[in-house]
Amino acid sequence: MEQKLKNAFKETPSRFRYTVNSAVTEAAEAVPQKPRISKAAKILLATILILALVPTAIFGASKIINGISAEKEGSYGVRIIATAAPDAVFPEYIKMTVKTPEGFGVVPNTDGRKFYNLSTEKPYTDGFTIDPFRPNTNGIADIADYADSYEETTIAGHTAYKIISTASRRSWERIYVYYEDVNVMVLIYYKDVTEKQLNDFIAGITVTEGTAADHTDIGSYYNNIEKEDAAARSGYVIDNEYIEKPLDTEFTFASCDENGIFVNEPIVSCKVTGVRTLDNISELDQNGFNDLYPRDQMTDENGNLLPHTREVWQYGDGITTDDKLLDSAEVDQKLLLVDFSYTNLTDKDMDVYIPWRLSAMVKDESDQYRQAEIFDKEANIAIDEYCSSELCYMSCHGEGKSYYSPALAANETKTITIGFTVDADMLDKFYLIECPSADNVCTPDYPTRNPYTYFLMKVL
Repeated sequence: MEQKLKNAFKETPSRFRYTVNSAVTEAAEAVPQKPRISKAAKILLATILILALVPTAIFGASKIINGISAEKEGSYGVRIIATAAPDAVFPEYIKMTVKTPEGFGVVPNTDGRKFYNLSTEKPYTDGFTIDPFRPNTNGIADIADYADSYEETTIAGHTAYKIISTASRRSWERIYVYYEDVNVMVLIYYKDVTEKQLNDFIAGITVTEGTAADHTDIGSYYNNIEKEDAAARSGYVIDNEYIEKPLDTEFTFASCDENGIFVNEPIVSCKVTGVRTLDNISELDQNGFNDLYPRDQMTDENGNLLPHTREVWQYGDGITTDDKLLDSAEVDQKLLLVDFSYTNLTDKDMDVYIPWRLSAMVKDESDQYRQAEIFDKEANIAIDEYCSSELCYMSCHGEGKSYYSPALAANETKTITIGFTVDADMLDKFYLIECPSADNVCTPDYPTRNPYTYFLMKVL
């Protein structure tokens, strides 16, 4: 379940930060999640790219009075701190501009915050992803989990801290760059870039004062206590709530305005029209497979699905404890295909975002749903995954880099097939998952203000 969020981008660019945060929450708190990610990581924003630098300190003591500093947190964490003068006044609005580095392109529908290498044309497997946010009132900018060490450096006149991940977490690198004048931290994920590309990318980022009419939306670091307080004030329930719906339920989605605000105006509907499983993918359009799932890792040379190595882990929190592998075994896999009939309810051509995810769910002794992979919640023991929670396959997918946004002509109805790799012995446990608060579901009627409500549709 490592870095699943890097695929999750809604069709409305202004909702980018909410989308990324939702993806992290989905990976850590919601469906389909396993207790692999620490509580600090739930707050962490994410997706991909940035590297290099000249290190000047590794796990050294904090020494900066005004600016960014870092210190070890537990055995596997790094606390990033932004210290400002007590009487410092910072602008309410900020404006961030990013220069696209040579040899890179911007991934569509990501609010200009995700960049892919033009030479690979795989937007979700390399490049850069950035996120600006405010440190909290105590100066805590973030707590990086699963960190082996850190390095302090200076890039383009800005102090930065590069996080060196533990051996099991080296897929994506992280670096924090602090803009003192406006008290903004920019977190960058990066992979497969050179030192020069990293430096050039950071040099092309400017963060200055903005205005109410022209500014960049940024978030803020907040700890779990602050999160729970905010939820209490809003009347939200933190616990996940699962509501099962029939597989043939018709869903209607509303739109968002240019500010990302929900508008109760139906724009598209969809309904499941068929489900099937395959052992071999040769009959399918090979261009329909997500870049995250390379064919040579999914199948043999004849297109037969390879077994899945299913692992049992005792997950750490990434700060004081690390993950520990308890057991592993090979199990057969299938490709689960779901046909949706999508209808454009407007008189305009449009791209639609496909929000569906898959999870293995069971009911506990209290008749409440839970993730099937969780063996012992208190001991943090769980299976890695019974299925690919992100879409593995999509027919009629978006062109270029918009895999999750197929096109529908005005008033057009089209069958769109999505697919997930699944463990064959768990077929009776799989549910399609829909989060109405995140994806603007307006029918069936959204029954609660709890943003952690999910609709479940049993597939088989």
